[in-house]
Amino acid sequence: AYVGYWGEVGVQEVALNGERVWANRKIPNVQKMAVTAPGDGGARRLLCVNVTSTLTVLDSQGNLKPPIALGDRLLGWIAAADLDGNGRMAYCGLAAETLGENEAIGLAIDGGSARVVWTYRLPDGVGRQPVEPVVPGRLTAEGPSQWLLPGPDGSIHVLQADGKLLDSFNCGIAIQGLATTEINGKPALLVSTAEGVTAWGVE
Repeated sequence: AYVGYWGEVGVQEVALNGERVWANRKIPNVQKMAVTAPGDGGARRLLCVNVTSTLTVLDSQGNLKPPIALGDRLLGWIAAADLDGNGRMAYCGLAAETLGENEAIGLAIDGGSARVVWTYRLPDGVGRQPVEPVVPGRLTAEGPSQWLLPGPDGSIHVLQADGKLLDSFNCGIAIQGLATTEINGKPALLVSTAEGVTAWGVE
């Protein structure tokens, strides 16, 4: 497990027996982390988003590698998932130029560089409740999985791996969490709010 801390503790790798494997204190105020696909030698890298608004990179031994900048974009979140089921990671981040703006971006990460391959503008605003802002999940019976993005206005946006909008709707209440599952063999969307958890069937 990889643990990131707000403050000066940085990032730690912890074995499943609870013992610390390594620690790197050179990354302050870690907001989010994502693991890359294996490289040529089979090792993965850890992508860390912090107050620098760039992607700080750690190798499998916890050593700092050159950071990845995204031009003028201020990155606030990163998520990685194998949406196509082919062993390759897709990356989705959140970027903003000012507080209250929300833009999802798809990233192609190759070695020490990254480029933005798609963008999707989300509704402006700041949510009243903390919520995971980028959730990989499956709402289709076949094909690749999708990115689920909750908006600060109670809207839900479902994007394909290439950033194209698959569907969006408004549930009319502040969202506290999203997940997908199967109910009776069909995809379902789970929405957590202050009133409880609701399952939406997908036909």
